[in-house]
Amino acid sequence: MVSNLLDEYVLNVLKNSGWSDGRKQDITQWIQILTEEGYIVNEYAKSILSELGDLQVRVSSDKNHLGVTMHFNPINAASGEYDRMEIFNQASNEELFPIGECYDWVIYVSDSKKVYLGDWMSLSIAGDTIEDFLNNIFNPQFQLKEIYTNKN
Repeated sequence: MVSNLLDEYVLNVLKNSGWSDGRKQDITQWIQILTEEGYIVNEYAKSILSELGDLQVRVSSDKNHLGVTMHFNPINAASGEYDRMEIFNQASNEELFPIGECYDWVIYVSDSKKVYLGDWMSLSIAGDTIEDFLNNIFNPQFQLKEIYTNKN
């Protein structure tokens, strides 16, 4: 992650949540479990999880920022949920890999570095990179770009 691409507010939130430049998390077990379930890991997901893995972010809103709850644990977020991936991969034209959760959404990333939020009803683009996503998710003016909606 390129920390100088993050808004100062976002950088402070991450630091207060336990993140630091050079943080490394062992992701071997997560990757093994999820690939056994059918997920196809990409290098971008590995890079993000190595740095943000198991980080929990919980902040309240203020006059300039949205409150956010996120946990970068792909097992808690998406283990056992592989059945929706065929639809999500088709809708995004990419192979997505889970990196965590934000509220009720699963956070997915692709090899092209795009970040997506998905649940049982929809899939949306939330950023062009992880830095873009993190800046967007706290921004009250940001609008998700929905690319799939379950019509059932």
